[in-house]
Amino acid sequence: MTIKKSAILFYLFFLFCFLKAHAHQTQQDNLYFSNLEESPVGDILDSLHHENNDLKKQNLSNELKIENRNSLIYVILIFSLTALFLSFRLYKSGRRAKTNNRILKEQNEEINKQKKELEELNNLKNRFFSIISHDVRGPLLSLKGTLNLFDEHLLDEKESKLLIGELKSQFNSTSNLLDNLLIWAKSQMQGEKLQKSHFNVLKVVKDNIALQKYNIHQKNIKIVVNVPDDLQLYADKEMVNVIIRNLLNNALKFTPQDGEIMIACTANGDMAQFSVQDNGIGLSPAEIKEIYKRNFYSTSGLNDEKGTGLGLILCQEFIRKNNGSFDIKSKKGQGSTFLFTLPLFKEVHVREASY
Repeated sequence: MTIKKSAILFYLFFLFCFLKAHAHQTQQDNLYFSNLEESPVGDILDSLHHENNDLKKQNLSNELKIENRNSLIYVILIFSLTALFLSFRLYKSGRRAKTNNRILKEQNEEINKQKKELEELNNLKNRFFSIISHDVRGPLLSLKGTLNLFDEHLLDEKESKLLIGELKSQFNSTSNLLDNLLIWAKSQMQGEKLQKSHFNVLKVVKDNIALQKYNIHQKNIKIVVNVPDDLQLYADKEMVNVIIRNLLNNALKFTPQDGEIMIACTANGDMAQFSVQDNGIGLSPAEIKEIYKRNFYSTSGLNDEKGTGLGLILCQEFIRKNNGSFDIKSKKGQGSTFLFTLPLFKEVHVREASY
């Protein structure tokens, strides 16, 4: 036998053995799978498959619950945010309405205040023209008539002296009235400023007594002055002149013949305490109340001296502007005392004025 034949036979033998082994393995595998299908493992796989489906259904149910819960949360959140937004808008609207109401209230108060001021100014204007037409025009007409009598030589010497004395009294009263009217009109002007300075009190008192010299001698009034020589004020000097002049003139009107008027001033801390006291007819509580109300309240003097009440209004206004206080003590038939305070002069005022 040749090598070639031996190789072929060996190859055929090997192939036969391989095919036989493969056929045997295939038979074993078929038997194994057949046995496997008939064994309990198949039941286990079916059970696992059903459990898997149940788990999938359970997971799907849980996912639906979670989605429903999240949807509810979203709805609640949106509702809460909407409610919060509406509440904020209502709050802002309420604040805006409250602010508008406050502004309207302030505007109404300002309008009412301006209305009241306009009514007061209108009343003052009417009173102002009434004073000019009556209290100023009357004396001027009397002067005109008297001058005509002098011009026509219709008066003897005795009558001339009486009329001259009457004219002097009327002239002094009218002059004081005109001064007060001009000062009052100036005080009502906007932008008026105080011209504060330091000055001697006694000199101001004496100067104003000198201006009333004729009326003092006419009624033989005794003027007592109790003011320290070195006392100085720090205030608007012209306003202080108006205050003292009007209070002195008022005291002269209501003090009887041979009466007495006392003007005093003392230092009291940072203020000077003034008093103008007379032994005249005095004032009732109702009359004092009218003066405090700063109305144009006045009565005729003991010698029928006419007044307008403007002098006391100016006194109170100028005392207030100079940071002072005003008071009245009086009883009917027992005289009157007018009290007021004004700032004393101190070095600090000089430093303030130099800035």
